[in-house]
Amino acid sequence: MFDISKLVVPSVNGYTHSIRVVSEHEGYFAIVPAKTATGKDLFEAVHAFIASVYNARSHRVVLAHADAENVMKSMKAVFGSVGITLTLSPPGQHAQRVERYTQHLNKGVRATLDALPYVLPAELHLYLEMSVADAMTLVPNSASWPLSPYEKAHGCRRQFHSSLPFLSFGTVCMAAMGDVKRKHMA
Repeated sequence: MFDISKLVVPSVNGYTHSIRVVSEHEGYFAIVPAKTATGKDLFEAVHAFIASVYNARSHRVVLAHADAENVMKSMKAVFGSVGITLTLSPPGQHAQRVERYTQHLNKGVRATLDALPYVLPAELHLYLEMSVADAMTLVPNSASWPLSPYEKAHGCRRQFHSSLPFLSFGTVCMAAMGDVKRKHMA
């Protein structure tokens, strides 16, 4: 299931929309950025996500569900061309599972923003949402139990950085830059 939302301001890399994706099989939740709300850009973003998370691990996606927006109606044939049947919610209803995940996402975003010692620029809010959604996949739920949604979808545990395994979003840190890159940027 997926739901499209417009960002308040474009993100740092020029994305104007986010797509919230939820898998019913294991409860995997992700935020996929899209350049625009055109059918072409939305399809490319969703298709790239499906290819990298599911098809790359021999999982076959055959059914997708979205709200009955005009752009989604026009995309039924495009999804069908890659073997995915796109179903739409009736007018006046929403993809309820995505809405529940969105509520949890919003709580995590608010908590993270409250914990930051500075004001996060609006251009970075998409990446905050992506980080919170990613963290949500590391917690087992009723659909993935006893594994986490990440483990069930990817077939392995998440590999964390060896020296900084749990560096939280927004942490200010210093990164070294090599001489070659510094000269190139100058």
